[in-house]
Amino acid sequence: KRKWINYSSGEELFGLTVTQYPELEKTEKEIQLLDRLYSLYVNVLTTINGYGEFFWVDVMAQIDTMTENVMQYQAQCKKLPKSLRGWQAFRDLKKKIDDFLEILPLIQALCSKSMRNRHWQQVMAV
Repeated sequence: KRKWINYSSGEELFGLTVTQYPELEKTEKEIQLLDRLYSLYVNVLTTINGYGEFFWVDVMAQIDTMTENVMQYQAQCKKLPKSLRGWQAFRDLKKKIDDFLEILPLIQALCSKSMRNRHWQQVMAV
């Protein structure tokens, strides 16, 4: 990019026609889109994997925050350009979010005050 700007500036300085590089422009746009995708991907993986390190008491206290965060990630994922939807990283990201949203109601049920010791014994038996 820096060389491209230097060459264009030099062409302008000497009164030459500025050379267009459509391949570079296309590549630059693609890199910007992929940066958005992979930034979100890293944030989602870091957040969801970080939830696995919570103590159960912390999960119970943070369940609403966890739900809000993942719902925000889902909204951000839906806002990504359609051109990225063909990428495997997009499909992996969407699957990671959807999988977590699928197990979230189970986690919420396990956080319920109605869970008794006998229920935990049944869960551990499975």
